Amino acid sequence: MNPLEFKVQLTAFYIPTLTDLEAESPSNKAPPSSKKHNPLSPYIKDGNDE
Repeated sequence: MNPLEFKVQLTAFYIPTLTDLEAESPSNKAPPSSKKHNPLSPYIKDGNDE
């Protein structure tokens, strides 16, 4: 079985003086955690998978 490979890239910028663009920024309406076990991280104990 081949190992699982993945790549995550995140870029974020923060400029506190651009408050006039706040209404145009995207929102993130994510559901709450489902408390599922994360199989990709065996070092996290149960109950800490949030």
